[in-house]
Amino acid sequence: MAIKEQNKKYYGKEWKELSKKLIEEVRKCEVCGKTLEELRDEGKWLTVHHKNRKPWDNRRENLLVCCPRCHFRQEFLINKGELNPNQLSLAF
Repeated sequence: MAIKEQNKKYYGKEWKELSKKLIEEVRKCEVCGKTLEELRDEGKWLTVHHKNRKPWDNRRENLLVCCPRCHFRQEFLINKGELNPNQLSLAF
């Protein structure tokens, strides 16, 4: 997911490189299991989600590599209050 302009100030300078490195290491959605190659064939990509919604918290246990569909679902369910951020890995 693209970072909104007003939120860019919360991401550290290292975020772009860190997220790229993590995606290359994991190479699949940690929620649904779709691989980087499968997503690229569909014209999609992998993203990195902050489970606790704090973009400055880049500890590995707070980061979830996911496809755009799963990333959106994580954000949507949290915003609706239907999911506690600590339950993300159990949601799907």
